Amino acid sequence: MSMGKEQALLKCEGGDAPQEDVDHWKVYENDEFPDVFSHLELAHDGGFSEAHELYDSSRWATAALLIIFILYNVYSLVVLDSSFIYDPLNAQNSTALPYPIETMTMLNKDWYISTTMFGQTEGLHPVQVLGALEVLGLTFYIVEAVWYCIQIACDDGKKRWYAIAFLFWDSLPNLSVYSAMKLLDKIVPSKFSANLMIEIAFAQERSARKGLGYVKALTGILWFFFMTFVCFIIGFDTFLLKIRVVSSAIGGGTFKWAQFLVCIQFLVQILGVVQLGPFIRQRLFIFIFAGEDGILQETERELMYTWNALLARKMYRTYTFPQWLAVMMSFSDEDFQKLVLNEE
Repeated sequence: MSMGKEQALLKCEGGDAPQEDVDHWKVYENDEFPDVFSHLELAHDGGFSEAHELYDSSRWATAALLIIFILYNVYSLVVLDSSFIYDPLNAQNSTALPYPIETMTMLNKDWYISTTMFGQTEGLHPVQVLGALEVLGLTFYIVEAVWYCIQIACDDGKKRWYAIAFLFWDSLPNLSVYSAMKLLDKIVPSKFSANLMIEIAFAQERSARKGLGYVKALTGILWFFFMTFVCFIIGFDTFLLKIRVVSSAIGGGTFKWAQFLVCIQFLVQILGVVQLGPFIRQRLFIFIFAGEDGILQETERELMYTWNALLARKMYRTYTFPQWLAVMMSFSDEDFQKLVLNEE
């Protein structure tokens, strides 16, 4: 260790200067391999010893907002998409939809990418197709959440706690912001490049196998691009439909709470295309569990799921049931970082 580094560290340890006053450049400038992460280490207990520190009263607000967004989002999607499916030319007649008549009847006459590329089927309106696809996706998420609830009620041990983790940290956040526009997250550059690198890694692994390995590798890459294209078409057409619906809602020029809520819901759905909280948490999970290559192998993914389930069980044993619900519904990437990292 150089003399300058020794003096800087001794000065800090001796109490002559606070830690933040240390000139880190002088401490590490002569080191070829500076150990700038020496003050950090992964929690050897998995972070479970700090689980009791997660709860505070502010979590109730976040949990309440999650429940409100889920209920309103599901209700509004069912009402709007049902109107599109069953009466696409007169959807404005529904008392639940505060849209001007003359604008709503034009939704089927506007252009969409899908009808521009492939034409429009006689008697089948674009809003019917988009409404049906959105309801289908919503049904999937609802059935998924119900299935997890059944597992929680009927199973025990591993299956129960896996289901609890998936329900609170995957299904419920998805339901709170879901719309068919969420398919556009497939083309977000950061997610697209990350997913492409994963597909390429899997393709290399498949191509190394004997037999039809090369064919499976090529098929996997082609399927990835095909599904990305399909998701873009459906997601962008839904975006065009939603933005026209919002334009209809605010076109009258007079403020109404029902119309204002339509705009708020659209904003939440737009922000939900890439859910920042779950996305950052997923990136942190990859950082911790995926190792140097940054690709979650099957064993690493299983370890990640196991950690989630064990953490949910630990918090259940630590808090009262209402407190546990509040923590589970407001768990974030900041909580994860607090648990898995220790600072000297």
